[in-house]
Amino acid sequence: MNRIIGFFLPKETKFFELLEKQSLTVLEASREFHSFMKNYNSMTEKKRAASLASITKLENKGDRQTYEIIAEPKIVLVNEKNTFERYL
Repeated sequence: MNRIIGFFLPKETKFFELLEKQSLTVLEASREFHSFMKNYNSMTEKKRAASLASITKLENKGDRQTYEIIAEPKIVLVNEKNTFERYL
């Protein structure tokens, strides 16, 4: 079973590094959004604006990370006999 799964997984580690970075950004953005929603009624307009600016900044960061993943020229899949390249 592991051989089958291993066949389909990218062998390059950069893809996983990029995906991990984006996952951390999503987590940070979701925490910021949760805090914003939870504390909305007790926040001043200035705090609301600052929180929204932070969420927007994280959204833009996530967009750049998505582009970086998509712009990666190819993901190489390798087994013992063949090499397959999938271009994004």
